[in-house]
Amino acid sequence: MLNGANPMTVECHGSFAVPGATASDGCAGDLTSSIVVTGSVNPNVVGSYLLTYSVSDGTNSASTNRTVNVVDSSAPTITLNGANPMTVECHTGFTDPGATASDACAGNLTGSIVVTGSVNPNVVGTYVLTYKVSDGSHMVSTTRTVMVVDTTAPVIMLNGYAPSLWPPNHDYHTFRVRDFVTGVSDSCTNCGGVRAVVIAKVTSDEPENGAGDGDTTRDIVIGPHCHRVKLRAERQDGGNGRVYTITFKVRDAAGNVGTATAKVKVPKNNANGPAVDDGPRYTVLGSCP
Repeated sequence: MLNGANPMTVECHGSFAVPGATASDGCAGDLTSSIVVTGSVNPNVVGSYLLTYSVSDGTNSASTNRTVNVVDSSAPTITLNGANPMTVECHTGFTDPGATASDACAGNLTGSIVVTGSVNPNVVGTYVLTYKVSDGSHMVSTTRTVMVVDTTAPVIMLNGYAPSLWPPNHDYHTFRVRDFVTGVSDSCTNCGGVRAVVIAKVTSDEPENGAGDGDTTRDIVIGPHCHRVKLRAERQDGGNGRVYTITFKVRDAAGNVGTATAKVKVPKNNANGPAVDDGPRYTVLGSCP
């Protein structure tokens, strides 16, 4: 008679001891100590094993079998390396940090992880990588979200043009964006080039209609599409010349704004050199977003 269950279930990597059996004979009496067990069980390997218990009373032999099922009822675990979600700046490249996997029965399964999905680090967006692994009995998966973002402002390239308005005869001079701006660069997206650059604001380091400047107003007039500005050749008699500062801006597809500035000067007179910038006193804002 077998001791314990038959069939018998053992968890992989659990301890296993043969439960044994008892035997008796009407003539020979107790034969338990004469039982011979053949077969073996490897508790570290999932499978079905057979143990055979045999005994003899010298005249007759008898045997019975026990089935031992080594099972894996625990799923493996996957642990992601690195951040999740993960943020990557556009155009900086992407390397998957990977993951590790282990199982109570199969051990280290890191080398068996299969990754599906991809990340394009040159295109802003949200990407999903899926990591899967199997221990032969269970399949598990986990995901990583990778967000490719653009947080870098575009760069406006200037040609260094810094005109001087002379004489200070109160006349308007028209300046266009392309007079100063030669190009735009962005780390991720196409900003539309020079045509996308607008005039955000223009400042003067002298007040509008200050003392001794000709009694004029509207010295700064930004055009309706913010691609040009009219500046008056004007300056105060008692000052050190007038400096207009034009601020250009451009916005990329991610909403980042790049700016640059250029100067237009009205000297005090031809003999004393260029005007001195004393900081903004009068500002006109462009109407373009």
